[in-house]
Amino acid sequence: MRKRTTNNLLLRHLFRQIAVAGNALYFLWILYNGMASGFAARGVRLVSYIGILALLIFNIVLLISYRARGPALPPSRPGGQT
Repeated sequence: MRKRTTNNLLLRHLFRQIAVAGNALYFLWILYNGMASGFAARGVRLVSYIGILALLIFNIVLLISYRARGPALPPSRPGGQT
């Protein structure tokens, strides 16, 4: 079984933080655009905004909870041995 190196864990942590920061920035950008237009969106546009914001929030929650609890499955060993 290969051990994870410290560099690999640091890169994963860094990429996860970059993803959370990017999602949060995109969320704020959409919110700013909505405020600038006076939240005047109607119909399909409003549904798409709400859907995008919900997906971004869900993605941030999943990324943060993964960091807190770690991977769900233990790494498997070569040859199918457990």
